[in-house]
Amino acid sequence: MGEIIANPKISVVMPVYNAEKYLREAIDSILNQTFKDFEVIIVNDGSTDNSFEVAKNLNDERFRVVSQENQGVSCARNRGVNLASANWIALLDADDIWYENHLEQLYETIQKLKNVDLVSNAYHVKLSPNYIKTPKYSKTPSEEISLIKNYFEYSYIDPLFWTSSIAFKKTCFDNINGFDENLKTGQDLDLMIRFTLENYVLGYNPKVTLLYQRFTQENLSSTIDLTEKQKYINKHISNEIKSTSLKRYLDINRYSLCLQAKMNGQMKLYKAMKTQIDISNLSFKQQLILKLPSSI
Repeated sequence: MGEIIANPKISVVMPVYNAEKYLREAIDSILNQTFKDFEVIIVNDGSTDNSFEVAKNLNDERFRVVSQENQGVSCARNRGVNLASANWIALLDADDIWYENHLEQLYETIQKLKNVDLVSNAYHVKLSPNYIKTPKYSKTPSEEISLIKNYFEYSYIDPLFWTSSIAFKKTCFDNINGFDENLKTGQDLDLMIRFTLENYVLGYNPKVTLLYQRFTQENLSSTIDLTEKQKYINKHISNEIKSTSLKRYLDINRYSLCLQAKMNGQMKLYKAMKTQIDISNLSFKQQLILKLPSSI
């Protein structure tokens, strides 16, 4: 049984929906942390498998498990943050894995950068059971713990931060009203956009401490209506007028959505997104691909 932490330095929030297959491994990655001063809030978002039973059978008093009707991952995360005791919140999705130094490195970054509001470690992406990718960034981050002055400039290829790689101040999260529960996809990208636009101080640690298991989410993402992916982009149209880096960041996301729409025969969505893109924000190769027929 874990030691009860009266005033934990970090609260870990884990939303769970039908993750029975991966949940135990994710939980074990929390239990194996070298940094022990934490609590965990698991929010079971109406799972229909045995996820709730797996979580409830934990013999560790640092863990709290709450259940709700299925309302989506943003609602589950927001509820977990609301229940958290610590001012620093770390997120872990139920199918991702932290290496044992994850919380230790996050806390080291918090201590070193002092006035930081959100921090992240580096991560790897598991694209299939046998293939792990190192993310590629549009701007090379420092090899030391450092501040990130413009998040968007790093994230035109792969995002510099990922949901399960970050920790943030609860007060800042509350100030921007948490995750947008009206979005069915892109909630994590939207959160980072709002943290950046509010000029909160962002910190980066180049140590790789997260394995983001993207292959487990492929079936879920394929069922999302592409028009839902349009919402988090359109939400920030007024903001991109004030920021050329945000405009380019959103145009890259529009480009990706254009390709998906064309491949799925949704030409109305394709044309709507294409007209919003400043073509100078795309590479020559991207410009060429955008014009090609879907068969190619």
